[in-house]
Amino acid sequence: YLSAVLLLTLLVVSCGDKDPGTTPSSKANINFKVNVMAGDAPFSLNKPFVLADGQEYSMDLVKFYLSDLTLIKDDGSRQTMKELLFIDLDEEILEPYDKSSIGTAFTFEVPAGNYKALELGVGVPKRMNVVSNNYDNDHPLSIYRGTDWSWAGYRFIMLEGKSKYNNSTNTTGFSYHIASDTFYQQVKLSKNINIAAGQTQDLVLNVNINKLLQPGADVEKIDPVKESITHSEGTEEKINLAWKVSRNFANAVGL
Repeated sequence: YLSAVLLLTLLVVSCGDKDPGTTPSSKANINFKVNVMAGDAPFSLNKPFVLADGQEYSMDLVKFYLSDLTLIKDDGSRQTMKELLFIDLDEEILEPYDKSSIGTAFTFEVPAGNYKALELGVGVPKRMNVVSNNYDNDHPLSIYRGTDWSWAGYRFIMLEGKSKYNNSTNTTGFSYHIASDTFYQQVKLSKNINIAAGQTQDLVLNVNINKLLQPGADVEKIDPVKESITHSEGTEEKINLAWKVSRNFANAVGL
């Protein structure tokens, strides 16, 4: 009789317990790529590109921060993928660096579901925009990144290069360093992303440098020959140029 009771108990327990290994995961992966372009062409450092008006430019430094990357679900709920990314086009990024936060390609784990938009910031959010020596060397805000500025926190955008008019042989160097909470920009991009549990889906964020510089319906033209420098302070002219760079950069971002 005792053996029969014990056997029955074992059967009930074994039937009631489910192997957690067989339960489908509710997680999915997003392969997130930041794709820097010059019009329809892939952008490369130190390579000349021509704008629609014939002006030529090249850049030898392109660095910027993206922050609070958040997917918006169909029901309005929000899923943050990453708090901070540092995008650096230099192929030899100074070691050490966290490859999940620095570079141009990343993988994020998110809940499976239907999403309708991506929100992000261009720059370092105010809550983090205080220079500190306490970050590990591989952190996006480490002094290894070369973006710290004691008076303004971190440089959100760093663009350096040279430009010339199409009828000239003379080139002019330009330097745009955008810093301070004032110039932080927020972007919302519509995109239907339907991803099932266990799946991996690509999400490419395009940054069009030509659109940052050349005129368009939503872009104030920047002339790197005449508007060659702003470090986000100084004269009204330089402050206005910092506004143009920060706003145009946000307009140059798309999916």
